[in-house]
Amino acid sequence: MRLNSHINSHMSDVVKMVFALFFLFLSAFACTASAAGDEAVMRLTVADAVKIAVEENPAIRMNRADARIAGGTLTARQGAFDTVIDAAVTDAESRTKSAGLAGVSTSRNNAMGWSLSASRMLDTGTQLSASATGGRTDFKSSPLSPDPAYSSSLSFSVSQPLLRGKGRDVQTAGIRAAEISVQAAGMTVEHSAAELASNVRKAYWELVFALDDIEVKKLSLQLAERLRTETRQKIEAGALAQVEIYQPESEAALREQELIVSERNAAAAEDALKLAMNVRQWSGRIVPADAPDESAKDTIDTDAAISEALENRRDIKAAFHRMEAAGFLSKIAADARRPALALSGGLALNGLSGSATNSVTESDYGWNIALNYSVPLENRAASGAYASALAEVEKANLAFILLRQAVVKEARDAARNAKVAGKTIGAARKTSLAFRKRMEAEQAKFDAGLSTASDVLNAQTLYAKALSGEKRAVVDYAQALAELERVRGIR
Repeated sequence: MRLNSHINSHMSDVVKMVFALFFLFLSAFACTASAAGDEAVMRLTVADAVKIAVEENPAIRMNRADARIAGGTLTARQGAFDTVIDAAVTDAESRTKSAGLAGVSTSRNNAMGWSLSASRMLDTGTQLSASATGGRTDFKSSPLSPDPAYSSSLSFSVSQPLLRGKGRDVQTAGIRAAEISVQAAGMTVEHSAAELASNVRKAYWELVFALDDIEVKKLSLQLAERLRTETRQKIEAGALAQVEIYQPESEAALREQELIVSERNAAAAEDALKLAMNVRQWSGRIVPADAPDESAKDTIDTDAAISEALENRRDIKAAFHRMEAAGFLSKIAADARRPALALSGGLALNGLSGSATNSVTESDYGWNIALNYSVPLENRAASGAYASALAEVEKANLAFILLRQAVVKEARDAARNAKVAGKTIGAARKTSLAFRKRMEAEQAKFDAGLSTASDVLNAQTLYAKALSGEKRAVVDYAQALAELERVRGIR
């Protein structure tokens, strides 16, 4: 008996331990699930959403890559004025056989040499070059030549274009065009970021409205359910007929459907914001932390908005830079139509001796000067390129003019829309308040038996629509401000 009692006591302790571990596991799992749920919610401000979008957006990253490509093109064009150094070391041997009176003889010559040269083109078009060579040759079968023989040479040359390619304006035009293209690419990146920021702001406020609309639909459903309860109570008290319950019940069911649709719209609005932000974790939820700011309703200045847009818009600056770049490239095309005329000259020192020292100190010298002229008779390639370059300049100028006109129009529209949206908020609030008062009056009449459930439900519906319209007006104003900021070039 004692053994059984001891075993039962031990088993009881084991069961208690198992249950304790089980509940501990459940508690840990619940904590983990709660933590995972917390991590799945992103509470974001508008600024946070814009920052994430700009950092992660693939299109902007592609634009940044284009900017780097433009920077590489600039570096490549600057490379035209790099100093080029060439060096070489050679070792060669030759053997020949020849027939003579004494029979067949074999000769062997061995030559070792080196060379070093440097060249550079200045931004005036002047081409400079210098070279030095030296070597030793062993003439094993030539008694007339010193054995070994040392040779050395030093030469300098300069060439200056007098027509085509003359001057810094022409020589550096490609570099200037590339520099401006780099600036234009940077402006394109900034413009894309500003456009994206505006789209993110609009999507953010759309999500705010969708969530607010859910609350409106919940309130509408609660009102219908409360009226259904009151109607049932009146029926039970004998104040209303049994058929009066059908309309509140059907209306409650209809509003429940509207709530489901509103929740679906909120999920779609959240996905649209995630897409604009390029969020990789689609399963998480986004909870807006900001509310629309209405403080600037009475401070919108159309003329100021136009001035800021023309001054700040990166796309206008990029178009202006492209216009400048086209102008520089047209200079290159115009220069290519000119004949090539260049003045060149050089000086050379050459030495040959039986010793390395004498080959340098006992050198002979020579010099040359030349005037070279070249021109294609038809010159169609250069003429065609020049005509295309002029067309590109005209095209860039017209694009700049058209863009400025479009920006002025956008600024006027955006400022006007923001002003109207700001005024609409006040009207929507008045409408919402009026319909709320009307609903409360109908409810009071229903309580007193002077109104029907249909009248109350109709008043509730009108109030819900007005309240939703008020939320819509506030968000429309926030989106109008986002558009105005985009037009003004504010990121």
